[in-house]
Amino acid sequence: MNTIQPPLVLDCARVLAYAFVDDSVVYSERGTFFVGGKVLGPVPRLAICQNIGETELMVFHCDNEWNVLGVAGGHIGVEEAKESVERSYHGLKDKWVDTGVTEEQAAAHLEREFGDVKCSFCGRWPLHVERMIGTDVRICNLCVEKFYRLLH
Repeated sequence: MNTIQPPLVLDCARVLAYAFVDDSVVYSERGTFFVGGKVLGPVPRLAICQNIGETELMVFHCDNEWNVLGVAGGHIGVEEAKESVERSYHGLKDKWVDTGVTEEQAAAHLEREFGDVKCSFCGRWPLHVERMIGTDVRICNLCVEKFYRLLH
């Protein structure tokens, strides 16, 4: 089995813990997961991730190369996320590896990857938003929507 570790950051979120799904793990469709209107099914890699500056945790469902295929969010803590995944991936609970990646390490990684290409108002990187406009001063679609609501 290919056991390459994930990068510090997946889709702009720091990786808190990850697990390899091997033959000892039994997948059940108890937590049917849809992506693009289709059932995702079992995946070989899972990662518990957190966007910088946010409290919610997400479970990233990944392929063998850690490409994110789908995301399930709304978890409060790492243990709660692990328990949630265990409902669909029986036998995974002892396979999780905690990364110890800090927000500072994740931010430094993103700075190396994107440089200063982020929203000048909220600090989100391009992968966090649908659209980013501007060159010297950038604003994301989320900030535009927020400012629009404040004005109206």
